[in-house]
Amino acid sequence: MALTVGRQAFRLIHVTSLKHSAPFGAFVTRWLFGPAMCAILGMLIWALGYVVVRELRFDVPPVWLSFWRNTTALVVYVAIAYPRLKRNLPEIIRGWRPLAWGSLLLIVFGNVPMTISLTKTTLVNVSIISAVEPMMIIVFAVLLYHMRISVRQWIGVALSLVGMLLLIARADIDVLLNVEFNGGDLWALTAVLCWSLYVAGLRTMPLSDRPFLQTAAVTFFGEVLMLPWFVWDSTTRPAFEVTWDAVLAALYLGVIASVIALWLWVRALTLLGPARGGPFAHLLPVFGILLGIAFLGETLFSYHIVGIALIALGIYLTSLVRAKAR
Repeated sequence: MALTVGRQAFRLIHVTSLKHSAPFGAFVTRWLFGPAMCAILGMLIWALGYVVVRELRFDVPPVWLSFWRNTTALVVYVAIAYPRLKRNLPEIIRGWRPLAWGSLLLIVFGNVPMTISLTKTTLVNVSIISAVEPMMIIVFAVLLYHMRISVRQWIGVALSLVGMLLLIARADIDVLLNVEFNGGDLWALTAVLCWSLYVAGLRTMPLSDRPFLQTAAVTFFGEVLMLPWFVWDSTTRPAFEVTWDAVLAALYLGVIASVIALWLWVRALTLLGPARGGPFAHLLPVFGILLGIAFLGETLFSYHIVGIALIALGIYLTSLVRAKAR
């Protein structure tokens, strides 16, 4: 019964997004499922996920959380799209190598290291390191896939980077100069570089015209490739008590962050391309600040406004002109 309801819900969303002729369908397609809105919502969901992981850093082992996050996501994908996955199974089998490679970049050496880093370093450090992701996406796209990037797009990326650093530094250069990096920062850097490489080659992978199925296949291969790490971690670390907080965190990260947010982000990048879509990643620290103001009683300062404005301008300039392939 649950599987049937899930499939019907997915079909309803899919059909609704295709009704361009109906006014409401056109509104939903243009705004709710438009690439910019998809990227924005994806960043918001992930920012909240970072807060969740950071809050539970002393209570939940990061590899355990990463594995059950991915397992939850895989169950959801199969429940929603099993008929389509079965129908496209021959194509998935033919393209298993690039899909498995993508799962290594996105999940095994991406999600897991980032979860580990959030237990070992601060959100400020993670935000600083994450700032290089849009730039690295473009660098990988240019070097590996011969994508041509306009001067305006480079300027846009630079403005977004400056705005993001302004937010983190609180308009004080000494904050950046005095930041101390540690082993957790290396985990974060590993994740960011792997994510950047994954995003740069996203449109060259199998099923690129069907991002939901592509992400489901990548999640499956990620589950298989992560299993040895999970088993090793479970047998070498001290046992811990599985609390409701741990279960709820795994559910949020698995269903909301790994299925909904990842689908939104992949859809945005598929439609916009890495050069135009990459700078939206700078919204992560923006949403972190806004969540802090909304839920933690933090104060809004003038440098917040200036930094957010620079990031918005950078995204606009970068997304204004479509990147051209050679």
